[in-house]
Amino acid sequence: MSRELNVGDRVRVTAHNRIAGYQAGDTGTVLHVAWSAAGGRYYLVAMDKGELDSTGVIFTVGEIEADV
Repeated sequence: MSRELNVGDRVRVTAHNRIAGYQAGDTGTVLHVAWSAAGGRYYLVAMDKGELDSTGVIFTVGEIEADV
């Protein structure tokens, strides 16, 4: 990712995604940002094709990028 994502940012899934049912290019909006004790960031994303998970999907750094 080229920049840190924030709540409300539009994002797209990258080719490094590990979440079943989502492909590179799928889009959504960041709902929440969390940090792990090891220093990694996690993003709760409301996906535009939300039929797979109505509460959001958790992605790690590298699995999503800003949709600009």
